[in-house]
Amino acid sequence: MKSNEDLGLGPDFSEVELYMSEDPFQMIYGAMGIIESRVQAALFDSMIEDDRQMEELIEKNIVAGALEGGYIVSVPQITISHPDLGDMGVSGEGTLESYGFYLGFDTCWFRSKSVYVVFYSLHLSKDRISVVNMCEEVESRLQRYSY
Repeated sequence: MKSNEDLGLGPDFSEVELYMSEDPFQMIYGAMGIIESRVQAALFDSMIEDDRQMEELIEKNIVAGALEGGYIVSVPQITISHPDLGDMGVSGEGTLESYGFYLGFDTCWFRSKSVYVVFYSLHLSKDRISVVNMCEEVESRLQRYSY
């Protein structure tokens, strides 16, 4: 299980919440935080805007998961997009198929004013819940609050 510390989120973020499905297998974990420091906000915003950094994060997680399972790995297929979430957002999907083994890793990050939301998903099937859809739901709930 990943924690706030594992993800390097720091004290401005909640502890990481984990959701798990066995059939199909999927782990989704996420956290949210309020960042009021302009410097920290600028750093996080730059990560949302840096497609290459997001690709590296996804590749690192897919390769680690495959190696942990004892599979020979190749270069994963990675797609980065910028969904219309909050003030800015990024989504990345990566998949790896090797000898009948499928591994996927998705992530979605967005900022709405000073609230930052991060979701990650690890799945062993193409059948999965979209982290973008989850972020859309979180964003719609954030709109009901004054912050």
